[in-house]
Amino acid sequence: MQNIPESYSIEDLLKDESFIVWVYEGSQNEQWEKWLADYPHKTDEVKQASTILKNLQFEGNTIEQKRIDHLKEQILAQIDQGTQQTVYPINQQVNRFSYGWVAAAVLLLLVGGLVVFQNFNKSEEETAESTEIKMLEKVTTKGQKIWLTLHDGTQVKLNAESKLSFPSHFSKESRVVSLEGEGYFVVTKDESRPFIIKSGGLTTMVLGTTFNIRSYGEEQEVKVALKEGKVAVYREEGQTETEKMILEPAEMLVYNKINNNLQKDAFDPSEVLAWKDGILRFKDAQLPEIITLLERWYGVDITLKKTGPFEKDFTGTYKNKSLDTVLEGVCFSFGLQYTLEGKQVELY
Repeated sequence: MQNIPESYSIEDLLKDESFIVWVYEGSQNEQWEKWLADYPHKTDEVKQASTILKNLQFEGNTIEQKRIDHLKEQILAQIDQGTQQTVYPINQQVNRFSYGWVAAAVLLLLVGGLVVFQNFNKSEEETAESTEIKMLEKVTTKGQKIWLTLHDGTQVKLNAESKLSFPSHFSKESRVVSLEGEGYFVVTKDESRPFIIKSGGLTTMVLGTTFNIRSYGEEQEVKVALKEGKVAVYREEGQTETEKMILEPAEMLVYNKINNNLQKDAFDPSEVLAWKDGILRFKDAQLPEIITLLERWYGVDITLKKTGPFEKDFTGTYKNKSLDTVLEGVCFSFGLQYTLEGKQVELY
């Protein structure tokens, strides 16, 4: 599909096969990510559509045939009760997940007043207690960024070289995940179940809000930056109530893993959150930091052949620019040249 219109409604999203694939597989989709970046006011509709799809309880790309049959029976029963809708053809032999069929089913559920969905979801909830909770992981490599939607509708964008560990479905008491690397969270509000993120020795607890966490293993600082809402942050070990810090919008907490110090300060969203919108930003950055970020951003390996010292700082902003363009600016600033062959870069 080309040029997703701004006017897309929840119904339009639920009928769109590429959107359904994106939600269920959690894979990278530049088209939908760009659409969200261009129209951030559509976030709530995307979250609602994602929640409806997630509540259908499909896991991965495979569904047991008996569950397909059950849902088909519910839909056919609704039709028999007098709801006149167009039914999409269903391949009786299909054993693999059909995104097109789900789009048709969801549309029927919507137009039919969600009666079928409610009944089906109720039966799922009745057996939830006996369902085994599985721990899942989503890992990004160098040069990769992805959006994923958790079972409760919470959306997470993972930066490159990051890992999110989370359960297949959350308990009735809380929602707990673990993060290594960097992630931007848009948490679905649920006052009865706090959302908890464990990252680099810190615990961040929220009810429903939007924030960013940066916690790479090789970096000595963990940073929690709050865009909207309110969060409580504390050290995982030795925490007391007096040590808990509350963040307000536009505040960032910095935790030093070396000296165990917590510090709260204001932050510039255009700098800290730029990565999620495809913007590569350097501010007073030194060459080693630049090399690490370029390797992570573009998925390359960079070798520095020239000895320093490189005492200059570099400041620059690049939106959706090629690696060549960025390297030209960096090399000009530090008096270097470069070669680029495949995924290998040499600076000399």
